[in-house]
Amino acid sequence: MQKKMVGFVLSAVVDRTLTPINVLRDTGRLPYASKAFESMPDGTGIHVEVEFFEVHKKMCPEEVGIACAERGLFYADPRSLAAVNKANPGLARYQSNVTLWQDHDGKWCSIHFEEHVIATVPLERTQQSVHVNFVEHNLAALPGYLIAGMRH
Repeated sequence: MQKKMVGFVLSAVVDRTLTPINVLRDTGRLPYASKAFESMPDGTGIHVEVEFFEVHKKMCPEEVGIACAERGLFYADPRSLAAVNKANPGLARYQSNVTLWQDHDGKWCSIHFEEHVIATVPLERTQQSVHVNFVEHNLAALPGYLIAGMRH
């Protein structure tokens, strides 16, 4: 089987000593988090490379996992994705980016970085946010999302 191309790679340094809530705060974004953030895995490595590819349809967690495997990737850990978004604050301005993990009960969780345009008269402004949630309705990614993966 031929591996599919990866969109692009970004590097960052990860502070693995941060608590899950401080990982979110450290991004400098407005955090929206459910209890899912408590199950955030630690991951490994200080210097990481995260590879991104775009999806073109709605995908459940298993489909995202297959798309990663086709590219020789596994899900990026959320701490690595947070570090990449902190180091590259404009990343989510162009496309939302996401990674997934399973908690101790096997429930799918996601961390999702995005930027919204907030229209207020007479000005428009943007708001960068990070969302950590349980995956609902078996929907892990939407068309246009960037999936974050890493190599073994």
